[in-house]
Amino acid sequence: MGLFRQEASKLVHGIEYALAAQDQEALLRHSHTLKSSSASIGAQALSQVARDIEQFARQSELAEAGALTGALLAESARLMAALNALEPQLMSVPAEIQD
Repeated sequence: MGLFRQEASKLVHGIEYALAAQDQEALLRHSHTLKSSSASIGAQALSQVARDIEQFARQSELAEAGALTGALLAESARLMAALNALEPQLMSVPAEIQD
């Protein structure tokens, strides 16, 4: 879970940077990776925003992708808060169940 949080944070910042730099290739790469990794842990809302950004990037509609930055940051923050709240519960699972 810690690794996901680190990587997701890097990807969100990468998306912001790519939008600021108008770097379509980096935007595609970061949004695609965030879409997939978020979906793999069940974070559908964040995955959906990343998917929308990826689609706009594929169509060279960077302004439209940039308009989703607020939603991206909000969903990322919401997910991180949920993961932070969940982590203590996971840490208290007995070792025999974790195996």
